[in-house]
Amino acid sequence: MTTNMRGMMISHLDPRLPPIAVKASEIDLLWNVAEHGSCVEPRASAFLKNEIGRAEILLEPRVLRGLVTMNCRVSFRDVGSTEEMTVELVFPEAANEAAGRISVLSPLGASLLGMSVGQAVQFADERGARRTIVVTAATPLSRS
Repeated sequence: MTTNMRGMMISHLDPRLPPIAVKASEIDLLWNVAEHGSCVEPRASAFLKNEIGRAEILLEPRVLRGLVTMNCRVSFRDVGSTEEMTVELVFPEAANEAAGRISVLSPLGASLLGMSVGQAVQFADERGARRTIVVTAATPLSRS
């Protein structure tokens, strides 16, 4: 067990969850999103807080290729249906499902955060159905 920046105990030995990493510059923003979203999306907010708490915190020069970060284009395959999708992971105010921009404060968005290409994770979607996804590509998008 180790302790993260927020003093939470985390274990990298949990076989059900893949190891994840989050950029240090995004931690406070993500925590604020989770805090403010607890009234609107309590389950997604709690899940996002858990993900932040267990993530390895990376300094920008250490950010790895293929890591799912905020403002990133992510492709993934749904194992149950073999459907492949590509979305942009964004903060809630920029979310637009019709345009393929999903909020980090959604079950899918929180599940993708910090994943790397090739990793799989199981999560409960908005309807409570269990889904398993595998990340197939992650490309950071430049925002002007």
